[in-house]
Amino acid sequence: MNKKTVRTAYCRGSPNSLSTNNYYPIICLCKIHLWHNNFFENLKNQ
Repeated sequence: MNKKTVRTAYCRGSPNSLSTNNYYPIICLCKIHLWHNNFFENLKNQ
């Protein structure tokens, strides 16, 4: 599973769970932020 797949999975959350829906946008933003950091780090390291 690549990072893009992981990011998308975190962003979707679970529509069947109200508690998940309350939290998944925050998790999504955090995961995207981390994903972008890793992406730029990888570019610099190449």
